[in-house]
Amino acid sequence: MSEHVAEKLADLGLSNYEAQAFQALIQRGPMTADEVAAAAELPKGRIYDVLNSLSKRSIVRHDDSRPRTYVPASSEHAVSQLLDARLEDLDERRRRFEATAEELETAIRSQEPDRPTQSFATSAFRHEDAIELLDERLGTASDCVCIAAGSINEGPETRDTLADRLEALLADGVEIKLLVHDDIDLEFETGLVDAGLTVRCSPVVPDQRFILIDRDEVCLEVVHPVETNELMSVVDFRSDKVASELATTFDELWADATPIEP
Repeated sequence: MSEHVAEKLADLGLSNYEAQAFQALIQRGPMTADEVAAAAELPKGRIYDVLNSLSKRSIVRHDDSRPRTYVPASSEHAVSQLLDARLEDLDERRRRFEATAEELETAIRSQEPDRPTQSFATSAFRHEDAIELLDERLGTASDCVCIAAGSINEGPETRDTLADRLEALLADGVEIKLLVHDDIDLEFETGLVDAGLTVRCSPVVPDQRFILIDRDEVCLEVVHPVETNELMSVVDFRSDKVASELATTFDELWADATPIEP
């Protein structure tokens, strides 16, 4: 038996016995059960279970003679049947995993306090880790997100990640405000604006970008000094005092800012 073919058959869901029997039929053509057992070197006591399983998969067929004769389906049909069955099995497993993950998230959330009882700060360095932390923290927003950006120069990967997150938040009813500098040439994400993103501009927006999450958490973005379309780090503060001060600053800038449309 070809080890390569046997390995691929196993990848598509056949047991060792099933793979051996199927290959014997491919190589020798129509055979009785006893002949398949002998050709594949399988126990005679197991051969009918093996052939019945292959028949249920529609990759082996048999006649109604006595004794029955078994024949393999065409290679194209057999592989297609195995692939479809494997993909259906994987889809079912994915659905079970998703349901388990949803239940686990609900269970974990029920054990968390509404907000940390004391101030806490964490950070992530390197562009990929910084974006991951920012995306994670944005995902916790339940009420509002306020973004102050003196400059916007993200690369496409960053822009896509944040746009997807913000779009999901807007769909969940989270209010999102974006405050930018007057001289920024914005390329708006039409979908975000249509979904409810509010944008205003002001000449006094600070260069240091920051994001307020539910007005009691702050993410500060540190842009790479050379690669200006990448983040060097993100620092996350869960601090009532820091968040309160920046929320006051944001509110004052927002009140004096000019609403703009895409």
